[in-house]
Amino acid sequence: GSLPSEIGRLTKLENFIIKNERGLSGTLPSTIGNIISLKQLGLYYNALTGTIPVDLFRATNLRYVNLEHNKLKGTLPRQVELLKRLETLVISNNNFEGELPWEGLVTNPIKYVSFSENEFSGSLPKLSGFPDLRFLYMEGNRFTGTVPAAIADSTNLKSVNLDRNSFSGTVPSWIGHLSHLEYISMQSNLLSGPLPHEIFDMTSLITLSLSSNKISGTLPDLERLNSLRFLYLHQNALTGS
Repeated sequence: GSLPSEIGRLTKLENFIIKNERGLSGTLPSTIGNIISLKQLGLYYNALTGTIPVDLFRATNLRYVNLEHNKLKGTLPRQVELLKRLETLVISNNNFEGELPWEGLVTNPIKYVSFSENEFSGSLPKLSGFPDLRFLYMEGNRFTGTVPAAIADSTNLKSVNLDRNSFSGTVPSWIGHLSHLEYISMQSNLLSGPLPHEIFDMTSLITLSLSSNKISGTLPDLERLNSLRFLYLHQNALTGS
């Protein structure tokens, strides 16, 4: 079945979660935006179609939005900037496209972002202004350009996945300045040049995956990577042992 527009009458509702119900189809009713007390919206692993209605962002108390694994399309509306308390935004595994409204997300205390497995495109802006960001997942899209150094401003990052895009340029040395980073994966891109030595000073890093790029040069000393358990560098042009 589908969500009725009358859902907007539940103005005291704080948590609205429907997951793993493939029978839930149709579009997202714009009246969800009338639920001003709503803090959590989770409609994931369903069969929802259409676009995200702009009016949904009138529910400005939202802290958690998860719409992953549906059939949603269109762009992410810039009105996401209205969600000043937003901490988690997950819209992965849909059919979204276009460029992302990063400027609108800067004002949010966002900690967890997943845009993976969509058709988002364009280059990434400076991406500064996310001091609370811990998890950033953007794999399986059509992003281009270089990986911006301003990501390093998000000093609390623990996990980053940029796999299967078209990022170019060298592997950024700023990765080595993220002291809390445990997981970084940028495999299947167009990255080239040598590996920066800064990466190999990361004592918290558990997984480093840079396979299927155009990385060249010699493999630096790995002894200082005390926590490293998984290292994927195959299908590059590295030398050494």
